[in-house]
Amino acid sequence: MSTSQKHRFQSTVGHFASAVVIGLAAVSLGSCGSDNSGSTIQPLPSAPVINLINPPTTLRIGQTSPFFPVEVSASSGIRSSRFFEIEIFRPNGTLVRADVFDASTAGCASGATFCTFQAAIEVGSGNPTGRYQVRYSAFDQQNRQTSLTTFVDVSQ
Repeated sequence: MSTSQKHRFQSTVGHFASAVVIGLAAVSLGSCGSDNSGSTIQPLPSAPVINLINPPTTLRIGQTSPFFPVEVSASSGIRSSRFFEIEIFRPNGTLVRADVFDASTAGCASGATFCTFQAAIEVGSGNPTGRYQVRYSAFDQQNRQTSLTTFVDVSQ
């Protein structure tokens, strides 16, 4: 076999091997997700999602922050009671305040997949200055929870 025939043979074998691999991949991908039983696979609902719009980053002791929008998305629906919590922790980690929202209190419908409401935070008199942790938590009807943490610098 001449050198040019060897190159032509190797080239043909290479193209044939590539075609076989591509063909197998196409068959595998074509059957991917096919279900002969007639049922469909549903994606699992995700945990709630919290979106805070311009939450406060500074605050004075004894003052309430301006209200800010809170958005909660829950694919399986928000629960009717205690669907949203705001917890404020001192710089040393101790809980200062916990506010709990029911769906009706926030103006949302139980089972809704999206809710927008207004919230505000406050650090009462007698608390120290410093950097406070604020934890926002949302709960859905299947008791899945998502928490989002921000920090607020509290001064006199």
